[in-house]
Amino acid sequence: MEEEVRQICVKLRSLLEEAVKDNPAEGILLSGGLDTSILAFLAAKQVKGLKAFTVSLKGFDKDLSYAMKVADFLSLEHKVYFFTEEEFLEVLPEAAGALNNNGYLGEPISPSVFIPNYIALRFAKGFVNSVYNGEGSDELFFGYPSMVKLGVIIQGDEFYTPEFKRELEREFLSLLQTYNVRFPWDLGKVLGIEVKSPYLNQRLVEYAGVIPFKYKVKEERGRVWGKWILRQAFQDYLPEEIIWREKVPIDSGTGSVRLLELLEARK
Repeated sequence: MEEEVRQICVKLRSLLEEAVKDNPAEGILLSGGLDTSILAFLAAKQVKGLKAFTVSLKGFDKDLSYAMKVADFLSLEHKVYFFTEEEFLEVLPEAAGALNNNGYLGEPISPSVFIPNYIALRFAKGFVNSVYNGEGSDELFFGYPSMVKLGVIIQGDEFYTPEFKRELEREFLSLLQTYNVRFPWDLGKVLGIEVKSPYLNQRLVEYAGVIPFKYKVKEERGRVWGKWILRQAFQDYLPEEIIWREKVPIDSGTGSVRLLELLEARK
């Protein structure tokens, strides 16, 4: 590992550990993806009796199987809740009302995204009063597939100057101020459970903004990865299959994307 990468990794680990430690929670919403698995690793060292919560459509385990591996690896108390198609539809008005009652003015959020969040927070509330989530990491470190594709194009074309790349990163960082990142906080307020997002810690956000673009989207193992530097920072601390797991959106991971067909059928 080259020295610049090593130093960035050390700094990232330190800032994330401080973000978790300075704003402790009793539990974590665990998907088994890179972001929440890193937080679970750090929080398990700081929070005695940390509880992990995972929700999934019954019979669907894209996220669940990975979450179980992480919980087992870290010896966490892992609580799992299976929701049904009927529950998804029943919760829709309640969850949508929770967003609207908190003055949502931003872009529409798909029910396949906010309903799993709502169900997970409601489930966790039965055991704890606060939870960590992984919001913000994808925006900071270019985790979304569309960002990765854009990163490949930009880095492979000399037309794009370093100044343009920095401006692009600033634009993506501005997404951290949008409701689509922060809406779980409002759902938590309605349900009486505090949601804490270590990746949105101001010091971490500022540092992520100066990490060279080339370390966020980079080739490894024959393919290009988003969040490459984050994976490097924690590759010695979590199982390889977790560190190099592909990005899976919450609606695909929990199976809720399938339930959108039910909504369409009812129109």
